[in-house]
Amino acid sequence: MNVHISYKLHKTPDIEKEINHHLEKLNRRLRVFRPDLVHLHGLIEDGSPREGTLVSLNLRLPSGQMAARESAAEASTALKAAFDDLMQQIGRHKDLLR
Repeated sequence: MNVHISYKLHKTPDIEKEINHHLEKLNRRLRVFRPDLVHLHGLIEDGSPREGTLVSLNLRLPSGQMAARESAAEASTALKAAFDDLMQQIGRHKDLLR
């Protein structure tokens, strides 16, 4: 899987650890696709004080494209919500392909 994550905030080891954890889970779900044809683009940025941290994920597969966008006060909460949304979309997409 080709992964490209852009940061528009201070990158911390906690955020890196959280992203790697979610990428491992995502990889397990995407084993049916050729790894060189799977592209994940992510953007993590500080929003307004009211929105908190914004996370945008875009996943391109050979059979379709999915996107998730979440915001939360904490970066880890926004990451978890965005990756969970993406996982649900992958599940529905794989069901359609069957």
